[in-house]
This record gives sequence, C-alpha cells and structure tokens, in this order.
Amino acid sequence: MANVMVLQALDYLIVAVVALVFVGIGFYFACLGKKQRTTREYFLGDRNVNVIPIVMSIMASFISSNAMLGIPAEVYYFGFNYFWITLGAFIGGPIAIYGFMPVFHKLAFTSIFQYIECRFNKNLSVCIGMVDVFNLLVFASFSTYTPALALSQVTGLTIWTAVLSTTVIGTIYTSIGGIKAVVLTDALQLLIFIGALMAVIINSGTSVGSFSYVFSKNIEGHRLDMLSFSADPRIRYTFWGFMAYSVVDVLTLYGVNQITLQRYLCCRNKKTAQRIIWISLIGHGIIIAVFCFIGLILYAMYWNCDPLASQQIQKPDQLFPLFVMQTMSSIPGMLGLFVSAVFCAALSTISSVLNSLAAITIEGLLKPRCKSLSDNKAALISKFIAAAYGIICLLMIAVIMNLGNVIQAGRYVIGGTIGAYLGLFVLGLMNPWANSKGSFLGMVCGLAMGWWISIGNQIHKPPPNSLLPIPTLNCTDILGDDWTPQSKPHQSAMDILEIYKISYLWVSSIAFTVTVIIGSVSSLLIARIDKDSNKNVDMKLLSPFVHSVMKKCFPNKYKELVLQCKEEIGVELTNKTEKLKKTQKSIELVAD
Repeated sequence: MANVMVLQALDYLIVAVVALVFVGIGFYFACLGKKQRTTREYFLGDRNVNVIPIVMSIMASFISSNAMLGIPAEVYYFGFNYFWITLGAFIGGPIAIYGFMPVFHKLAFTSIFQYIECRFNKNLSVCIGMVDVFNLLVFASFSTYTPALALSQVTGLTIWTAVLSTTVIGTIYTSIGGIKAVVLTDALQLLIFIGALMAVIINSGTSVGSFSYVFSKNIEGHRLDMLSFSADPRIRYTFWGFMAYSVVDVLTLYGVNQITLQRYLCCRNKKTAQRIIWISLIGHGIIIAVFCFIGLILYAMYWNCDPLASQQIQKPDQLFPLFVMQTMSSIPGMLGLFVSAVFCAALSTISSVLNSLAAITIEGLLKPRCKSLSDNKAALISKFIAAAYGIICLLMIAVIMNLGNVIQAGRYVIGGTIGAYLGLFVLGLMNPWANSKGSFLGMVCGLAMGWWISIGNQIHKPPPNSLLPIPTLNCTDILGDDWTPQSKPHQSAMDILEIYKISYLWVSSIAFTVTVIIGSVSSLLIARIDKDSNKNVDMKLLSPFVHSVMKKCFPNKYKELVLQCKEEIGVELTNKTEKLKKTQKSIELVAD
C-alpha cells in the first residue's frame, strides 16, 4: 500500500539542471582551471582555497542523506531527545581544535595516516588505513542508499536506478575535478539543501498547523519528555549515552578525520583552520536541531495514524519523503527541490569520501612503495582510484539494503571501527609512552569488542525498549477500509545476551575505551620486556596539551626531548642542504 507520486516535467528539469551543474564544475577544474596536475593541487587545492566554501564543505560533508532521512524518523519514533547528540561539541570540539588540529596542520601531511607512520611505524599505518577505508566506504554507501530509498518512494524509480545515478555523477566530478570541485559543489549543495528544509518547515504551517499545535501534539505523544539520566546502556537514549557517543563522534569527525584534514590543510594558516572548525560545529548543531524539529512536525502530521504501522511505507526512513509527497506535491517544482536536496546530501558525502580515499591510497600505500612515481603521474592515478572506489561503493550497497533502519544500522556497523580508530590517534597524540606494539594490541582489542557488539546486535536484532506510542486508531477514518495493520512477529529478548542489547550510542565509546586502556597498559609492559620499543618520541607528534603538562610536571625530561628534536631537525636540514648542493653541481656539469 505504498504511496507513489510521479514527478512532473518541472521536477525532472530541476533535478537534471542540478546534476549537470555539478558535473560541469568537475569538468571546469579538470579542463579550464589548474587541471589538478599535482597531488598538492588535487588533494589540497594548493592550500589556497577560500574560507567560506571550506566551512560550507565541511558542513555538507557530514550532513549526509542518512541524517536528513534518519533523524526525523528517529525523533518521530523515539522523541526529541536525539537533539542532545550535540552535547559532545562542548567537550570534543575544543579538544579537536586546540589539541589535535595544530599537530596535523603543522606537519601538513596529505594523508592523516602519514602521522601514524611517523609516530609508530609503517605496518600500523597500513592497518589503520585499511580500517578507515572500510569505515569511509560504509559511510559513503549508507549515504548513497538512503537518497535512493527516497527517490524510489517519491518517483517510483527502482532503488538501483537512483543508486547508479547518484554514484556515477559524484564519481565523475570528484575524480576529474579534485578537492576544489568537491569544495565548490559542497557549498552549492548545502545551499540547495537548506532551501529545501526551509521550504518544508514553512509549508508545514499550512499543511500541519502552527508551531504551538506541533508542540502540543508532541507533548501529548511524549515526544518532548525529559532525557533520562539512567546509567543503563541498554536504554536507547540517556544523557550519559549521548555524552559518550557525541564526544567520540566530534573528536573523530573534526580531529582525526581524513575529510576534515584535507579541508583545513586547504587553509593558509592555523588560526583560519580553527575558526573554520568552530563555525562548522555551530552550523552542524543548527542543522541537527532543524532535523529534529522536522521530526516533531512529522508526528504532528501522523499522530493518529502511523504510516509504518498502516503499511503506507515499508521502512521508517521513508517517512520524511512520504510527508513531502503528501503535503508539497501540489506546489510546482517542490518535489524536484526535495529530491535535489536529498541528492545533494548524498553527493556531498560521497564526493568527499572518494577524494579522501584516493588521498589515503596514494599517500599511504602507493607513494611509499613506488619511489620513482612522479607527482604528475600520482595525480593522474588518483583520479582512477577515486573512480574505482565509486564502483566498490555500489557493491557494498547490496549488503546495506537488508540492514533495516538507516541511522541505527549505520551506527552499529561503523561504531566499533570509529572507536578503535580514534583510540589509536589518542594514544599517539596524548600518550608519550605509547609504542607501536602496545597500540596495535589496543586497536585490535577495541575493534574486536566493537564488532562483537555490532555484529551480535545485527544478527539477533533485539526489539527496541524505548519506542514511544504509535497509534493507528484513526487510520480507517483517514485511509478508509483499504488498509491492513502491519503484522509484527513476536520478538522475545529473553534469549539474547545483554551485551547485544546495548544502545548504538555506547558502541564507539566502548571500543575507544578498550583501545586506549589496553594500548597504554600493554605499551608500558612491552617497554619493560622489549628495550628496542622504548624510544623517545618526536615532540612534534604530541598534542599541545601534552607539551603543557610535561613542561609543568616533567620539565627536565621535556627539555631533553625538545633538545633531541632540535638536533634531529638540524641533521635533517644538513642532509637536505648537501643533497641540494650535489644536485646543483650535477646541473652545472650538464650545462658545461
């Protein structure tokens, strides 16, 4: 009994124009711009990109179609408390901006895993690089599948038609246009995206009711109840769960993420990069608040007849597209604008991910093994690598289509990976005694714990314990007699291990904690057994926070390490000077 509304000619024209503009931007930077001849131009925009597009690009990259379709559905079924996922910005934000970012900006590595190679070793860099490749591919695949779901609901197109069109367009302009094309298209996509959301909210005043009506209905339906302060990790939404998850999430996205790294390395200096991240964090919080408010509007619309229970839709993530279809289809071009907005949310994510994956592969895997590879050839190969990752995303979508709710499934699948990933960088940046063997052991244990919970949850699928009432009492009055209540199979949580019932909010923080604790303890133990692993760390690779603590608490050791670092820099400069002199002599000999 799914509702399908066919797009009109104007709607198709809007979507087509948007797609052509994005592809055209890619061809512009490939053919008429600087043509992305070097990896510095292709991945970092020659470190000379305007501030405003970078801010908009960071926001667009992380405001994915997953969030656009998933968050309103979460609020509809579980309440407005999802908004408190923004809590982590107050703790994780300053740590990422002042504790992590200055290190990476000073080192100016194209790939963030070059840091892991310098801090630990090449093998660990390759391992965590492969983990992040998996993480980014899953993220991009989820972000591509969700707009396909929306397009199939609204237009009647098959999901795979929508998936192919999204992936192909994103792959084309990313692979040929480089980071400048990605940043500019992200900025345009964010504007279209915001315009569509504002149109939905404004139109809801006539199609649903006033803001006071929306809030009163949500209060009646317990969507605006107080947030629980329970420490039980099985409860879907609690203050402690949101705090734990959001701090890890913010630190990962804004502190040690390849996508963000490339954006702030496009800035001319560190202060500009810090200002960009602050603005992005605030903007991200505002967008999440808008998503949550749309969730309240959805409940005010369907409070007396749940579309999922009455089988008007097949999955919760189709709720927002259904609302737009039923309330805005009579307005010329509105469906086209909505489809374009979802399309833009997906493209901004997949383009950023493909460009970052190409940077990781080139800088972390190919260049270290192919010393003779010129920068021009590396830039050309990067374009083919970005295209190849686009194809891999298509293969992963086939698996994702069977995972159910987009937000929950996505958090569970990548939660353990994110926690272990962040844990390794925290060991490197914040723990001076962490060594490669101990950190590797910590990362493996963190991944094992996170994946154990995630895979167990997806296999057993315990019933949600925080689902709010979703009535269908008036469905007959609204839909007539032609509707059938959704049959719900009996689910018993008695035989499911308690660890599989843990809310997705806790998975990443559990994996992070395991990684840091085991990595720190095992590093100390290994240093006592294996004297070769007990080496002084390069001070450039430690967070400014560690510098401040060591200055006050261990001044003598700190001076020793700083002096050692200066001596190593002096030796390095001497070697570079000698190489330059030899090169100049050989040039003079050839000239003679």
